[in-house]
Amino acid sequence: MNRKTGQYHCHRAYCSAPSSPSAPPVFITDIQSAPFARYNRKDWPHWIDEDNDCQNTRAEVLIESSQIPVKFKRNRGCSVSHGLWVDPYTGMTFTQASDLDIDHVVPLAHAHRTGGANWSREQKRSFANDPDNLIAVDDRTNQKKSDKGPVRWKPPMESYWCQYARRWRLVKRTWA
Repeated sequence: MNRKTGQYHCHRAYCSAPSSPSAPPVFITDIQSAPFARYNRKDWPHWIDEDNDCQNTRAEVLIESSQIPVKFKRNRGCSVSHGLWVDPYTGMTFTQASDLDIDHVVPLAHAHRTGGANWSREQKRSFANDPDNLIAVDDRTNQKKSDKGPVRWKPPMESYWCQYARRWRLVKRTWA
């Protein structure tokens, strides 16, 4: 990465075979050679309350993925405090929502580097809150993953690798 210009250069382009002759390949590189604006996480609005029910995207992912009914921080039912989650990346079990991060399977910075830099703010908001791209995971594991793609990072639990790759491909295909 040229930090002065914000441009990336990739020496190898790994991609999967297209599912049909007319389908474009799904790139799984961590970087792609193309000039673009610097990544700024604030340009990708996430944890929005799209349906105005006071539960933002994070809360909705936690509610959906808990194996038991969740408990909320206050009577209003907006912020999740407790539930039962099994992190597919590690197999670890959690009962406190504060121990979890909501991972973007395809990280926002990776999406930015591979075409998302040219999206409108609304497209970036939709991508950042796409439930197909969100998963509740151990916060430390998510921090280790950072903005890496599957070429540079795989879940610690090998039995989840294929499912992770399928989900990655789904998101990349959906968002082109």
